Amino acid sequence: IKKDDYVNANRLSVEPISFASLRRCKELIDEHVSTLLFINTRDGAEILASRFHLWKDKISIGVHHGSLSKYARIESEDDFKAGKLKALICTSSLELGIDVGSTDFVIQYNSPREVTRIIQRIGRSGHQIGKTSKGVILATHAEDLAESLVIARRTLTGEMEALKVRQNPLSVLANQIISIALEYGRIKPEKAYEIIKRAYPFHTLKKEEFDRILQQLKSQRSVWLEGEEYIGKRMNSRHYFLDNISMIPDEKTYMVIDISSRRNIGKLDESFILNCGFEGAIEMI
Repeated sequence: IKKDDYVNANRLSVEPISFASLRRCKELIDEHVSTLLFINTRDGAEILASRFHLWKDKISIGVHHGSLSKYARIESEDDFKAGKLKALICTSSLELGIDVGSTDFVIQYNSPREVTRIIQRIGRSGHQIGKTSKGVILATHAEDLAESLVIARRTLTGEMEALKVRQNPLSVLANQIISIALEYGRIKPEKAYEIIKRAYPFHTLKKEEFDRILQQLKSQRSVWLEGEEYIGKRMNSRHYFLDNISMIPDEKTYMVIDISSRRNIGKLDESFILNCGFEGAIEMI
């Protein structure tokens, strides 16, 4: 903590260590071309972004997380790739499958909790031939520092957590039977069983378990069974597939609309609305 940190911390109404961490993030961002700043929670991302903008009026740092609208996320991604934003504060929303342009550095704010997570996050930088992925973990208190040191050492030696693959998840099995019925239109149960068993999570699946789920899907009119000889699709098959195309459970959310422009600016989880969404409440989005 530097002497000036106490003054700025008082101005932002935060602890000196919190402002010192903010300042260090800014220094690292300024030293690089394009930086991703990962933090573990959505509210943490919003709080960090608001502190940056309270500290500096014209700072080119954006925010990206799953509670923002698709439009807002795409806008942040495009601005970041175009160089309009020098840094992007993000959660796991930017860990996978999104082009992050010329990112050359990653900051992990607080412990990443897992070796595999920090490897994935730092791996978002240096996506050019001959480049090396670079990043740093910024700990904010003693316990966090101790955990981060262990994770950093294990990362450098390649000691990742053991991968545990759930065996024979029945909800996924039901989803796949219906998907196969839609793809083939009409298929023998034995053939569908063979296809599903090719996937590692189902390599120990018993035929009796498969038949039990198949009968359940028949009873709820999700698939058609032609005399136990063929699995066929029904009208409900497509409805079920479209409603359950993802295995990630939905959480009820409420849209947040800008009353002046009618623009969708984000969404709030049901639990947040129940706890904080009373009349007259002021929230920061």
